[in-house]
Amino acid sequence: MKTLFALCDCNNFYASCERAFNPDLKDKPVVVLSNNDGCAVSCSKEAKALGFRVGTPIYQCEAMVKTHQVQICSSNYTLYADMSERIMKILSMFVPDIEIYSIDEAFLRLENIATSDMHEYLKRIRRTVLQWTGVPVSIGAAPTKTLSKLANRYAKHHSETEGVFLLEDQEAICTLLNQVKPEEIWGIGPQYAKKLMKHGINTAWDLCNMPDSWIRSNMTVMGLRTVWELRGLSCTEMKTVREDKKGIGVSRSFGHPVDSIDDMSRAMSAYMAIACEKLRAQNSCATMVGVYLGTNPFKEKEPQYSNFLTAKLPIPTADTGYLLHTAQTILRVIFRHGFRYKKVGVFLFGIIPDTSQTEHLFTLPYHGSRAQYLMETIDKLNQQWGKDMLRFASCGNDPEWAMRRERLSGKYTTSWDELLEISV
Repeated sequence: MKTLFALCDCNNFYASCERAFNPDLKDKPVVVLSNNDGCAVSCSKEAKALGFRVGTPIYQCEAMVKTHQVQICSSNYTLYADMSERIMKILSMFVPDIEIYSIDEAFLRLENIATSDMHEYLKRIRRTVLQWTGVPVSIGAAPTKTLSKLANRYAKHHSETEGVFLLEDQEAICTLLNQVKPEEIWGIGPQYAKKLMKHGINTAWDLCNMPDSWIRSNMTVMGLRTVWELRGLSCTEMKTVREDKKGIGVSRSFGHPVDSIDDMSRAMSAYMAIACEKLRAQNSCATMVGVYLGTNPFKEKEPQYSNFLTAKLPIPTADTGYLLHTAQTILRVIFRHGFRYKKVGVFLFGIIPDTSQTEHLFTLPYHGSRAQYLMETIDKLNQQWGKDMLRFASCGNDPEWAMRRERLSGKYTTSWDELLEISV
């Protein structure tokens, strides 16, 4: 049986999530902003037609926003994460083997699906996701994951496909590869693309016809696998189980500059609490902690300072209290008065499975079964009653330093207090 992969990709995901709960945004240009409402991170097709692109600073487009009545939204990551989980569950109903590639993308393995019309089956998946979530998706299917990426791109940019493109015929594959530039190939970055074009390789089809020996010597083994995939030979396995993270970091830019160590400490504590939740969610422990802080490099007239320091833990742990204590110690070492700080971040390194930790000869603070039970209880209560229902006092409450999100939509799917209200 021939292998067949599909890539399901949500169209303009963040903007589509905002539209799903606000019908007034339909057919209007929508731009979702990054942290602190700085730059565009998602644009609807109407906004792209006006010239908006991901990374565009919104302050540079104030006149365009006003002239074309562009709808601006702050990033609502709680909503987007929940919508992503719902979409992935729907995909899992149709296809047992699914690899969640990112918040808005998933690979599907199709060759074991019992259907006489695969194209219609993929269209059914697309209709179901749209009907149940309000988020449009594009689906591209092909014999390899690399080709499915290209098929997805074709489906997204060609309206006659109605969002679904099945690429199986060899002639159709050749035709598409002749239209694809090197930089559009999954796994080939800008520098490799420039190098290929210098050698007269201007399309994916040109690359497919290069000798394996040349590809190996100029693009390494990984490049050779990419070319084999373009030729229709599957070399990339499905990762149906997510790998544990080897490092976890949480950092944010402040809504306004911070010059107080107390405010900095509260912000850092809040970020460490988030990092610890992520650590426990994958049943892991950390062996090292790092703290970073820095001023705003774009404020050239202000004094500049940044620093990053790590500390090795005496025992691996996922206990928020212990990790907070360590991070607070690091912060007091690197903090300098007289600066206006823009950012602070915490990082957990040397992550190992929690089953690998060994008992300490002398019980340390925040270590042992009681501490573990406390962390499990806090996590369960926060999952049941909402984020930060229980928090450490050092994290503070209603911080003034929080990032700016002036156009934030509601947590429609995760908070009873913010359920969508409909007037009849």
